[in-house]
Amino acid sequence: MKASQRVMKNAAWGVLSGVLGGGLQFLSVIVVARDLDVGVFGTYNYLLAFAILFQFLADFGLVNILVREIARSPEDVKHLLASAKGLMWLLFLCFLPVLAIAALLQDTPGDVKAQSFVMGIASLTLLQGVSYAAVLRAFEDMEFNSIGFILHKFALLGFTLVSLRLHWSIWGLVFANLAANLLLWFYYSQVVGWRFRLWVSLQRDIRLWKTMIGEAIPLGGGLLLRQIGWQLDSLLLYWLADSYSAGLFGGPYRLLLAVRLLSMILVLPLYPSLVRLAKTSLAEFSSSYQQALKWLICLSAPGAVLFVFAPDAVVRSVLGAKFIASTPALQWFGVAFVPMFVSALFPYVYTALGRQRVFFLVTGVTLVFRLGLELWLIPKFGYMSACIIASWCEVLPFGVFILVLGWEGIAASMMDSFLKPLIAALAMGGTIYLGQTYFGETGQLVPRLLTFVVSGIVYLAILFGTRCFSKGELAAAKEALNFLGPYFRSLRKAGTHER
Repeated sequence: MKASQRVMKNAAWGVLSGVLGGGLQFLSVIVVARDLDVGVFGTYNYLLAFAILFQFLADFGLVNILVREIARSPEDVKHLLASAKGLMWLLFLCFLPVLAIAALLQDTPGDVKAQSFVMGIASLTLLQGVSYAAVLRAFEDMEFNSIGFILHKFALLGFTLVSLRLHWSIWGLVFANLAANLLLWFYYSQVVGWRFRLWVSLQRDIRLWKTMIGEAIPLGGGLLLRQIGWQLDSLLLYWLADSYSAGLFGGPYRLLLAVRLLSMILVLPLYPSLVRLAKTSLAEFSSSYQQALKWLICLSAPGAVLFVFAPDAVVRSVLGAKFIASTPALQWFGVAFVPMFVSALFPYVYTALGRQRVFFLVTGVTLVFRLGLELWLIPKFGYMSACIIASWCEVLPFGVFILVLGWEGIAASMMDSFLKPLIAALAMGGTIYLGQTYFGETGQLVPRLLTFVVSGIVYLAILFGTRCFSKGELAAAKEALNFLGPYFRSLRKAGTHER
């Protein structure tokens, strides 16, 4: 199977796992919300947030660094995994007292403190499992990762239903999360063991541990700062304005943040190949980066057009009529749509190049700039100032990331990657505007749908009419889409070898 076909195969599995696994996860939340009282559900939601925080702090980019090291030196996978497992267990033991102290210091009832501790252990347990998954990611066997993700969400839903049926309340849900994470750990360890004949015992490699931690800190710090930035606006609006302003901001902003899931699914399969190309050929790395950037921009531009030119339709169909006052906010988030979508690529590009400190620095400066502006402007101008600031704080780092890569000789084509998609997007937006002017924004459904279909056709026609993609890129895309045949042949070949 060719490299482009492997990427497409992994992206297809990622989309499948996102739809099925994400749907099962959403169903788990809905089931709990419908069964428990609002106050009890609030406690459960708090426990989930506490667990996610500890999972992120314990990982802090280590798994991504492990993927990079294995992709760079696949022949050393046994030593790298065994040493990484030793580090993960050391971190697990170090974080137990931190977890206990954090649980005890909470201003919550005693049972919630105990539940927080168990949920924290569940998160640390999940980290053990995904360290095995790093091997699958490095060797681009993402189908096993996707299957594990789906099975984990299926197990979580099953354990959740059982605990609710037996009226075990919060404690049942806590142990449902722990049990699902333990099963995922077992699944990944068995898949890696049998597929790669990789059964490892813990090893101590202080030199590798120092390297991994030193490389992970700027990456994890940058990702943490981005997460803080995405939540900062809502918190400041709640504190400096009122809950209604936070709601008008939060509804459209959650739609923008949801875009990250799709972009992460599409970008994740590129990481191992980017790591190898950064090591072997900077010219090929640059070509791969440029193509990924162009495809991501072209895929996300229609979403930006809908946010800017049809905010009323988006708000009414997704959020409901009660959020209609937030349409100006959605239009500003349309400005940030493409940068938000494409920026999922940059942590992996900079990590593959070993320049994650640049990612951390740009993200940190952006966060400080964002915080200062919002503290100054929100009390004066309300939630719209937060919308404008949040949008530009996605656009500006996006531009900086591209410029820094350009200074290092990894430049994107201004015409093909930016101007041609912009022209096609403006034509699409103009078509929507004319259709809404003629048929009305809230007119009959069929003419309005026809307007959106025609606008999409106009977008594609101009994109391909201006030759945004070369014949070679289109041929490579066609070849990548034809991954099923080589994939099934590789499975049959692998099965024959096992027999």
